[in-house]
Amino acid sequence: MSRENIDKFKKFALNAILDLLAALLIVIFILQAFRIPSGSMEPLLKAGDRILVFKPVYGFRLPFTGKKVLRFFSPKRGKPVVFRFPKDETQFFIKRCLGLPGDILELKAGKLLVNGLEITEPYAAHYSAGSKTSRMDFGPYKVPEGRWFMLGDNRDSSFDSRYWGPVGEEDLTGTPLCVYWPLERLRIIK
Repeated sequence: MSRENIDKFKKFALNAILDLLAALLIVIFILQAFRIPSGSMEPLLKAGDRILVFKPVYGFRLPFTGKKVLRFFSPKRGKPVVFRFPKDETQFFIKRCLGLPGDILELKAGKLLVNGLEITEPYAAHYSAGSKTSRMDFGPYKVPEGRWFMLGDNRDSSFDSRYWGPVGEEDLTGTPLCVYWPLERLRIIK
């Protein structure tokens, strides 16, 4: 092998390693793909949808430590949030943030009350699909400081904060950007 070919191979190998490192850093710190496993967020997201999540919005999670640094924002009421399931950190959920720290939440006949005021929820749906776990009435419940209360859009078929409690800052992962698969559902998530 000539010296010129060896130099070309070294350059190619270095570029491949740098590209792989850049992709790894993007997945760890910036963007991550997720597959939606259930219909709990219908009609916004359907089971099988694949989404991209922007991770730094709620801070960077340092690898191997779980600590978060440089938090830019906190979840806003009415916005979808991706987070680690508080009962099993290997699972990720997406739900809509509806209770902020200190809020008092109540569900009455499917209507959400926050601090005594009814919240208009154009995204909320009730597709019971024979569910016997419907929680049309819930609360009142005060969201602890440093925690957020998450509800699925499909209220009758959502395993959410009504069952396992609020989500802490340490579990916040990011905000969904878009559905990228299947192609016929390609769109920005709002």
